Amino acid sequence: MTNYTLTELIEYRKKLESSLIADSKEIFYNDSFLHAILVHTALLKKAQKTEDKRVEMFCGSFSIFRDQTAEKVEAYKNSVIPMDDQQQNLISQWYEFNPYEDLISELETFWKAGGKLLLIVENDITSIKDEMVWKRILPYYKQGQFIISNFGHSLGINHFVVTGNSYRREKSDDQKKAFCCFNDPETSEILRDNFKGIYQLSKSLSVA
Repeated sequence: MTNYTLTELIEYRKKLESSLIADSKEIFYNDSFLHAILVHTALLKKAQKTEDKRVEMFCGSFSIFRDQTAEKVEAYKNSVIPMDDQQQNLISQWYEFNPYEDLISELETFWKAGGKLLLIVENDITSIKDEMVWKRILPYYKQGQFIISNFGHSLGINHFVVTGNSYRREKSDDQKKAFCCFNDPETSEILRDNFKGIYQLSKSLSVA
C-alpha cells in the first residue's frame, strides 16, 4: 500500500469535508483502507443531513468497521511515526489522528440521530459478536437501526455504499480502490436500485 504522510491524509479529509459541506459534484479517488475509513466517516455525516437518514451498504464482511481495521490503523501508524528531530512536532498530531475511532464514533452519532443502516454481506459475519466493536453496535442492532442480510456468496459485483445523493463504489475490495461523490443523484439512484435487487435475493442474518 502507498505510504501516505499525515499531512496528505489530513488534507484528504479536509477536501472530503469541504466537498460534503458544499454539496460538490467532485469525484474523489481513494486507494487505501485509510481513505476508505475517511470516506465512510464523511458519508455517515452526510447521511444525517438526508431526509430519511438511511445508509445502504453492500460489502463482503463489513471489514472497515471491525476490530481488524482498528489493528491495521495502529500498526500503520506505528510503522510511519516520524523519527527525525525536525519532524518531532508531527508526533503529537500523528497520535491524535485516530480515523478508526472517528469512524465508529460517527456511526454511533448517526444512529443516535435516528439513522438506519441496511447492510448486505456476502459472507457470514456472526463472529463480529466476539469483537470489541460489537459492544458499541449492539444497542442499535437491538433497536432495529442496524439490519443485516447475507447473500451467501460472491456476486462478482463491486461493493458500494449509498446515502441520499452520495456514494462510494469500489473497483477493488482487496486494495480498497474506489470512487466517491457527495452529489451524484443519477449514480446514487442506480446503486439504490442495485441494492434493492440484491436485498430481495438475500436472507436476514441474526447476530445473537
